[in-house]
Amino acid sequence: MGLENLRPIYEQKTKYQTIRFYENTKKELLLTLDTFIQFVEGEDETIYHDVLTRPAFEMNPKAKNILILGGGDGLVARNVKKLNPESNITLVDLDEELVELFKTKKRLVKLNEGSLLKDINIVIADALIWIKDNQDKKFDIIILDFPDANNHELKKLYKKEFIAEICNLLDKNGVIAIQCHFNISDIEAGIIQDILGNNKQISYTMPYLDGGKIVLGQLNGEINL
Repeated sequence: MGLENLRPIYEQKTKYQTIRFYENTKKELLLTLDTFIQFVEGEDETIYHDVLTRPAFEMNPKAKNILILGGGDGLVARNVKKLNPESNITLVDLDEELVELFKTKKRLVKLNEGSLLKDINIVIADALIWIKDNQDKKFDIIILDFPDANNHELKKLYKKEFIAEICNLLDKNGVIAIQCHFNISDIEAGIIQDILGNNKQISYTMPYLDGGKIVLGQLNGEINL
């Protein structure tokens, strides 16, 4: 789906990226960050955010303490609250201006169902630094909702050293879920296998955008999805 077929409706340059919103012919929102498409409102984002969250809860049904890395649009947090309304969520995102948009613009708040306005700990920080500085914390589920590794800085978020530091924060039976483009899913699965001794890849497809895979791993667990 080319951007030439979309109607631009909003643009904002932040310290870290250029945020653009478009509408398609169905009046659905499309978000790009530095020209890379992040989601399309409707069936696409519903499929993506379901597969990123639901399997992790199926693996750890009692999960309550949840860490979301990225996900400043609040859509992962929305789904987490649906799966467990009593969840304690910490969300770490780099771009405060992006988060603020999804906390204040009525259409975006409607999309994420006000998840960023609820009882949630929002931390504006570089995940690479925050994880290193918070190795004493523990979580039942950690969800990585980073953009695809399209540049040098983003690639750091998928490196084994960083993933290992994240896995140190998993509590007993804790689950990690990583969104991956097809071109790195096998690499990420290998990393999770080396660190946790198990891994599972779940493929998904969407009507508009290329699909991808969610790579899962569980501390002290065997995956039986």
